[in-house]
Amino acid sequence: MPEVKWRQFGNYSGPLVTGVDLIPIPTGNLSAERFHWLTTRVETGGTYGTIVMFDGTALTAGPDQFILVYPKELASEDFNSADDQGPLGALLARVLAVSTNSYAIEVQRLFKSLGWVLSPSGTLRYLSDQTVVLAGRTVNVKAGALIYGSVLRDELTPVGGRVPKTGPGWEQSAQWALRFNRVFSDPATFSTQRHYGLERMESAFKQRKVTVRGRATSIEGVLGGDLGTLVLRPDIELAFALWYSNSVNAPAIAMRCLQDACTTTNRDLLSLPKTLIQMLGSSNFGRWSANIPEGRYQRTRKAAMESKLWSTDLFMGPTAIMPTRF
Repeated sequence: MPEVKWRQFGNYSGPLVTGVDLIPIPTGNLSAERFHWLTTRVETGGTYGTIVMFDGTALTAGPDQFILVYPKELASEDFNSADDQGPLGALLARVLAVSTNSYAIEVQRLFKSLGWVLSPSGTLRYLSDQTVVLAGRTVNVKAGALIYGSVLRDELTPVGGRVPKTGPGWEQSAQWALRFNRVFSDPATFSTQRHYGLERMESAFKQRKVTVRGRATSIEGVLGGDLGTLVLRPDIELAFALWYSNSVNAPAIAMRCLQDACTTTNRDLLSLPKTLIQMLGSSNFGRWSANIPEGRYQRTRKAAMESKLWSTDLFMGPTAIMPTRF
């Protein structure tokens, strides 16, 4: 049985289960596969089955670490459930549909016992009319309505995403963590998890825009083609692998770095890779700075070097674009 550990992040706390099934290093040349692998390596150590429930998201799962609820939306209850749920629900629906183990059945059974149903599209909804307690108020909800994020979080990580180290709250949350770990560790779901991550990534490259020479263009436009078929020059590939890895941590900050890099270089693909990496590695956001020994930049650089997907001269020597320090 996997070990469930208690962890704390800021004001939140709860279970952590670390996955053990490694995602293979890509053997092909497609840049999208390499972007995705490096991201999962930084997010979860490149594993299936890692479950994070200590950061206020109720549940974070999948090799890309998708979240069930948005903590910022729950910070001040607005009694509007439309924007509470995150992208994990869609992955969870797919995973439960293909999983072959008993834990998938148990999760669905428990959802039903709570008066919940996970729709095929991945939204958690009330199975019947009922009343719920929300921010100290009793609220009537209708069958089919979206479940409030705080209701989801209170059930999975009681209460309010602040799970104690011991006691009934911990036992309840730890049991949920184990169930989800076993579901996401089911080999029958691995392909589904991988393809969902690739879909989300390709959507980001198509939909997110930067302004270049006075015109808005997608990130695919910057790269010059459909991400699913691109085999990029190694320096461009490495830079955008780092960019995407950072973007899953903070999309807005990553987009700001990319926009600044495109503006500075006028989207010149000879100078853009190094400039983009410098801006990401010089950011003061979170733990992105290259000056933080175990920060995101250093962990990404180490994983990229060890993978052998990119040549050493991109990391060391006079042609390095991702050096140890700037």
